[in-house]
Amino acid sequence: MRIETTFDIGQTVFSVEVGRVLEEMTCPRCNGLGHLIAVTEEGSKHKIDCPASVYDRTKRDPEEGRCRHGKVKVGFRHSVTDIAELTVGQIRVSVGGISGNTNVGGGAHNQTFERKEVVMFYETGIGSGNLWDVGGRTYGNSAWNLCATREEAEAWGAETVTAMDDAMAAEATEAK
Repeated sequence: MRIETTFDIGQTVFSVEVGRVLEEMTCPRCNGLGHLIAVTEEGSKHKIDCPASVYDRTKRDPEEGRCRHGKVKVGFRHSVTDIAELTVGQIRVSVGGISGNTNVGGGAHNQTFERKEVVMFYETGIGSGNLWDVGGRTYGNSAWNLCATREEAEAWGAETVTAMDDAMAAEATEAK
């Protein structure tokens, strides 16, 4: 069996991370101040919390439309949150977990082996740092991948943002 790796020791690769970010706008009621100045008929001034900070029970998301320190949440979107240049310092490949049709006594037929490749980077620690799965990972509203070039990382990030935003929009449509 010959084992080849995706990357080489010392190779520069690019990690790309996609995450969910909050979209906010300046509160139109308080113009971003988070409070209003109420003036009585006698002319005295009182600072009051922005009325948009009151919880609206008709909203599906209790934070949507609420003023928080002059900002109003209008929803979420996905974005490339980080592209980092890293240097491969260690590669681990494991092969095993036979699956498929096997004939114990007469040899194996149609076997496939599970293969897992992880790398460690000088920048994040060798031996005691993070293990990065080659091929990336998606979890919840986030995803990351390793790419050979910055251009590949940017392209993967853009494609993943679009796919995750489309999935989030479809989920929101189903919820209505």
